[in-house]
Amino acid sequence: MTVRCRFKSNYLSTQSHARKPRPASAALWKALDCLRTKSSLPIDRPRSTGTTTNSRRHQPLPEPTTPIGSDFPDCDFSDFRTAALENLTFALNNSYMGDTNKNHEYAIKRFIRFAGNCGIKESDALPCNSDLLCLWIADGVGRTGVGTATSNIAALSAWHRNRDIPFEIPPKMKAIKRAIKLHWPEEKQQKPTRPPISPRMIHLLANAWSNSGPKEKCALSIALSAFIGQMRLGELLPPSQNKICLDRLPSRGRWSLNTDSTGASSIFLPWTKTTGKAGAMITLPSQSAPMDPTSALCHHFIASPLPDSSLICEYIEDNSRKTLDKECFMEMCNNIWSTNGFPRITGHSFRIGGTTSLLLAGIDTQIVKSMGRWSSDAFKHYWRKVEILFQKHASEVKWIDFNI
Repeated sequence: MTVRCRFKSNYLSTQSHARKPRPASAALWKALDCLRTKSSLPIDRPRSTGTTTNSRRHQPLPEPTTPIGSDFPDCDFSDFRTAALENLTFALNNSYMGDTNKNHEYAIKRFIRFAGNCGIKESDALPCNSDLLCLWIADGVGRTGVGTATSNIAALSAWHRNRDIPFEIPPKMKAIKRAIKLHWPEEKQQKPTRPPISPRMIHLLANAWSNSGPKEKCALSIALSAFIGQMRLGELLPPSQNKICLDRLPSRGRWSLNTDSTGASSIFLPWTKTTGKAGAMITLPSQSAPMDPTSALCHHFIASPLPDSSLICEYIEDNSRKTLDKECFMEMCNNIWSTNGFPRITGHSFRIGGTTSLLLAGIDTQIVKSMGRWSSDAFKHYWRKVEILFQKHASEVKWIDFNI
């Protein structure tokens, strides 16, 4: 007896006594084809009925119940106006990323508390005048840095702007910021730099996980993709099991093989830290084993056959779908690295390590900048081993004389 299981216009055939059929996905077929091409081994491709996800029948739009252009019945628009005002208030108070909104709220609370210490009532603290603003910012001399002062001013500026209240920064604020910079304690200026993840550390992960179970294959594909693609882990993994935001993480359907037969692939990120919901397309260039992220993704998809709508960070364990989060992923990585003498590493070190490793390999800085989606030269702050970079690119110079 043959049983047919439909999922997204893909069909699978299986025996009635076999395990429950898993839905087919385009990502799985692409993974099979890619590995067959790379290894030159015959891999059976399950048959398809020829129906694709692009041939879905569109349902006709329902007819409007009220004719367009008909008169509105007499009603009270107060509820509509109230809802519109609530939406406006929400938009003004949430016009920044979540962390920025929280920082602004915290800064306003600190400003009101400072005003209270100066004998000013809370109701009179805002809108603020220039004298009180200068007093508050100058209070940070010898304790905080210019970045904190700039953030505090930005919070007050946003509060006034959202209420259509004029807000001007007094000219003497420049002198106050110079004083803050000059008297910033040295022990607070030097933040410890996060160590980068090196290619050897990636090799250790590959040696430990390449022939392991679906969870380890999933983790290896994430590690290689973040390292080679200079991605933030938050763009690939949820922070924890109770903070999974589906519209911010890439699904398997967002992964595609390049059509130029180079062995490279691409991932479209639906959300990034800098572009927000505009997303970004990440190219994963082909690498030699075991550093190739495309091969790792293919093995992951084959070990955990799931539909295209599932997240890249999802895998199958004990016949159930599970999601790999950042906490679990970093614990897995650090368990391997610590046994080999490496200190505990944070997730952002993948992006730093990928950038540094590409530069040390001699890749042009503009190429690295473009691959890492750096919109400015801020990526230079993430360079590590700069002494090696300088030696590599500025030694044995062939000097050319010139007239003066």
